[in-house]
Amino acid sequence: MKKKTSFYLIFGLLVISAFSASLIQNTSAATVFSITLLCPSTNPERVQWALIIESELPEIGIEANMDLTGWTPIISRTFGYPLGTYDYIPSYDEGGYDVLFMSYRWDLDMDPTGLYESSSIYPAGVNYYQYNNSEYDANKTLYDNAAIPIDRTNLAYNLQSILYEDLPVIPVLYPTDYYVYNDNLTGIDLLLLSLSDYKVTAWDDPIDHEINYSTPYQFFEFNTFRIENPYADMKWANPIYGSLFTHMQGSHYYDFEIANNFAYEIHSGGINITATLDSAAEFSDGSTVLPSDIEYTYELHMTPEVLSPFYGELTSMFSSNDSISIDGSDIAGGKVVFDVNQMLNFPESILSYGIIDKSEVEPLIATHGYDIFNDAPGTGNAG
Repeated sequence: MKKKTSFYLIFGLLVISAFSASLIQNTSAATVFSITLLCPSTNPERVQWALIIESELPEIGIEANMDLTGWTPIISRTFGYPLGTYDYIPSYDEGGYDVLFMSYRWDLDMDPTGLYESSSIYPAGVNYYQYNNSEYDANKTLYDNAAIPIDRTNLAYNLQSILYEDLPVIPVLYPTDYYVYNDNLTGIDLLLLSLSDYKVTAWDDPIDHEINYSTPYQFFEFNTFRIENPYADMKWANPIYGSLFTHMQGSHYYDFEIANNFAYEIHSGGINITATLDSAAEFSDGSTVLPSDIEYTYELHMTPEVLSPFYGELTSMFSSNDSISIDGSDIAGGKVVFDVNQMLNFPESILSYGIIDKSEVEPLIATHGYDIFNDAPGTGNAG
């Protein structure tokens, strides 16, 4: 399965260092307990969250102390804890932690791999809760191998029902995106907008057919070969690239975009996917989308010098660039074969990467190198 999951610590560790037996009645009461926040100092957003929490906790009687530190001391207590005396991560005083704040973010392709399976209990995975349910394990195995959409959906409901009853982890924060837009606008799907998975071609202003897009963030990355920030840059750049498949407005199921047909064959080593292009598919300049454009786009993502955020994801699913090949002639309406070396229960997901025009980009790289991926549109060597 293609994983777009962004897994990270919001602010590292929450460490409860001392308790008091008294109960708080109001914000002027004595401190109930104190807490130490270990936060990696490398990411401004994580630091900002930690500082907000540090300032708010005293309002409910919790004394908070901040320790902005590097990843090394945090990893030694979590992902890299040397299990030996314990078969679990122990308390903070014993070298581990007391409370761990983590954040998970994925798209509509549900992939909870590593979170709740008994086989993923730390250190084999990130099942820090040591959750162990054989019914969940069995349904998760079926889910991982269900490529038929209706089977996949039913099994996803089963997994959610099991987790809901057992509550292996209780979320304490549900971040919500906030969007303001003119009510004259049509075609705005807020879920797809939140996931940076919408298409601006669906938007319209019936009054003058012109939409001005604004954001409180500064852009730093300008194309899908460099974008890692899902909150700003990806919302701007991702929707302007066409892909073989895309999520439909409203229903959110996959639908054809550049492709008009696809077939897959599951085998012992993984899955083979054959995508047939729509013969009418064109780039914005009117040139035809060819199978070689698809092949070249994926090969760029798997080229280390490009520094694509999807490099690790794709190289884990494809044995080499030769795993993506043209079936037949390189013509309009041609075919591309994807030989994936593992099972994909969302075979459409591997076909959802934005496609670029090989005839435009390949000469630019030959002349200027891979640094063109740093250029903002209309500037530098990329044009």
